[in-house]
This record gives sequence, C-alpha cells and structure tokens, in this order.
Amino acid sequence: MELSRRDYLAALEEDNLAKALFRVRPLLTAEGPVVPEDMEQLADEGWLRIVPDKQEQYTFKDRMRTLGPLCMIRLSDLPEDVSKLRSNKNYAPQRGENNQYVIYSDVITALDKLAILEVLTEPMRREPLTEHYYLRQGGHIQGPYQRGSGEPVDALSCIAPDSNRLYSCSLPDGRECLFYWHEEEKQPPQQETRQPEPQAMPESSLILQVPVADPQALLAEAKGLGQIRRTAARLQQDLEAEGFEADDGLAMRLMIHLLTAPCICLRSEHREDAVLACQVIARSLGGTPMPAQGMPVGAMRVALEHASPLAVLVPAATSEENIACGDACPTLMLTVRRGFNLRRTQTNSVILQPDLLRQALDALREEPGEEALSRLSALEEALATQHIGLPLGLRHAVLNWLRCAPALLDTGMEAAMEEAACAWLLPFAKQQKARLDALSGLCAGWPRAQALCL
Repeated sequence: MELSRRDYLAALEEDNLAKALFRVRPLLTAEGPVVPEDMEQLADEGWLRIVPDKQEQYTFKDRMRTLGPLCMIRLSDLPEDVSKLRSNKNYAPQRGENNQYVIYSDVITALDKLAILEVLTEPMRREPLTEHYYLRQGGHIQGPYQRGSGEPVDALSCIAPDSNRLYSCSLPDGRECLFYWHEEEKQPPQQETRQPEPQAMPESSLILQVPVADPQALLAEAKGLGQIRRTAARLQQDLEAEGFEADDGLAMRLMIHLLTAPCICLRSEHREDAVLACQVIARSLGGTPMPAQGMPVGAMRVALEHASPLAVLVPAATSEENIACGDACPTLMLTVRRGFNLRRTQTNSVILQPDLLRQALDALREEPGEEALSRLSALEEALATQHIGLPLGLRHAVLNWLRCAPALLDTGMEAAMEEAACAWLLPFAKQQKARLDALSGLCAGWPRAQALCL
C-alpha cells in the first residue's frame, strides 16, 4: 500500500492515552481533498497508526503532543525507492486496533504557518485550528490573522471567494471546515538588464511629489480595526451566553462607546441584570470590574493591565431616573431573553490595546453631511418648542459619535444617527419630561428610536 507522493494536511489524535498511541488521517493535498482511491486503501476508518522513527524513540510522544489537532504528512520529497508506510503487525480490530497500516513519525510535521490557513466566518464562534487564519464576511475573505491575539500577520490581503486554493473538507468529528492552501510563488530566473541612461530634465519640467502613506501607520490602523471587530464579536457572544439579547449591531455600538465616551449608562428592566452586564463586559474585554470613584453608586470601570482606561459603566434599571452620568454619556438599553439556556463566561485572555483602537477610530473620522445635521436640527427644534434645550456637552458627544461610528456600522450613517437618537437625544428628552410622541415622526426609519417614543 502506498499513498500518493504528495504533502497532506492531516488530522492527528492520541487515541490511546494509556499507551501514548497516535494516529493520523489524511484530509487535503494542495490539489484538493484526498481522493477516494487513496482513502479506500487505508480501509476501516481511514487512519494510519504512527510509529516512532528510530531517530526519535525517546522524544516521539512529547513532539506529537505539541502538534495539535492538525499536522502535515510530508511525502513529496521522498526518494522513489523509500517508503514510509507498511502493514500494521498489531492490526486486530477485535482487540480495538483497527488501523491496518502504520506510518513513520519522521514524515509527520507541524503545519507551515502561512501555507495552510483555516477560513472562519465572522463573527468567530471558536478558536481557529491553524495558527494563522482568514476571516470571511459574506464574499469578503481577509487575513491572515494570528490565533490568540487576533492581530494581523504582516500586511492584510484578500482571497477571492472563488479561488481554486480554497478547499472544504470534513474532519473526523463530522465538522465541515474551509482551508486556504497558499500557492508557492515560483520566482522566474533573473536576467541581467541594462538600466537606461538617466536623461536630463528640461528646466521647465514640473516634478510632482505624490505623498505615500506610511506602511506602519496603515498596518497599525488595520490591526486596530481588526481588534475592534473581533472584540465586538466576543462581546456579542458573551452577552448572549449570559442571557442578553445581543446582535452584532449592539455589540459594535457598545465597543465604539467604550472607546469614545467617558461613561455609559447600561439600563435593563432589573438593575441586577444591568450590574451583571457590566461584569460580563469587563470579563469579555479581559479586565476586572472595579468601583469607579466620583460616579453614581454601583458604577464600575474596566481595569485593564498596563492599558489606558475605557468608559465607566453605570448600571441602572429602566425605571430609575436622574442618573447623574453627565450629558456626554450615552445610554444603552439591554433586553434579557427568556429561557434557561445560559452559561457563565470566562475572562478573555487577549490583551486589549485601547490606544491602538482609538488611533484606528481617529483614522476613520469624517464630518457628518448636511442631511444628518438637518435631522439633528429638526429634533433640536422639536424639543425647543417644548422649552427644552440641548446641552453643549451632549451636542459635542453626538457629533463625536457621528464622525467615527458610521464606518464600522452595517448601515453606515443611518445606523449611527439612530444610535445618536437612542443613546443621547431621547434619554435626555425623557429625563426632561418631554412629550416623546411628538418626536416619533422625526425618527422615521429608526425602529428602535420610534419604540422609545411610544
């Protein structure tokens, strides 16, 4: 029996812990999923028992355990007269050894970090199987990112969704996974060429200097935006797990508020739920909830090690009034879902870098257009007819939000405008005893804002 002389992406498992026995199952080659002819030769479940090569009799077990759930089987460079597979002398299905063939361990290696990368759908629901990975959002595939930190690896690049290097395969546990097998670039032989003689420029020629973006600045911006999106996805996942209604829009709005606002008033039907939300957010960000001095009772700040502070979180019940958060502080309403499908979340191990994220947000800043300003002015005028004026601090906060948030929200300025109404304008109007039904018509197209006006 002989496998095709190629390199294989393979599943690796220690199927007998007591005896430290390992086996591999080929999954992919650079041309695609393993062909049925090869798999049929392996018989039974399609696994190969790994036996130690004579060079690593004493290190075999430890090395296998460092490889993780995926590895490489490297057969492409073997001489034609060398075989690394043979029949398993211990093959005995009745005694549990149902791997008919063995393979020597010296051809079992770790994955090339940038050769084979898993492609995960954003937001991520689990850790990637490969050290570097790509993220897919609709038809947009971008990466690579570093597993664990989520930071970009060098410059980000995109993969066409119809790339012939994208392969879907089934893992032994039944999961369907998508992998990108990077094609090695073959460098053409270099030919010596004569450089043309420089020609003198006429005195009247104009030399145009085109500004070039700083590559380091662009990379920092990409890293920051990537971490914002991944942290928002983690926030959504953790809030949902603990029992809150949280879509990706709410999580992204919350993430931007955390970076740009001095504090956030989190409201829920029961104050205890709002307190829990503050604790979940702190854990999800990799921090510790600590009492915030000089703020309303119960206010918390997210303590991050060696990092600048984020917005203070102020929990409150929906019915509570006159929470002294300040005019610049947005309000977020949190809804609790029914049922007992709940679980406690763990503190995130990823180190957040607020300063880097704020720099990325600053790079997105753009002044809101006339249409947005006109709708804000209409809301301000409607409140003025009820003898209610908008404080300057609130107006500055709304404009600061509208300058940076649209680029990160799915529906852009429209979503940012609705959040400005829900987080600042309508809570302030309610606090001032305004007739909110008179504002409903000015919130057309904003379902969350119109619900608050009822």
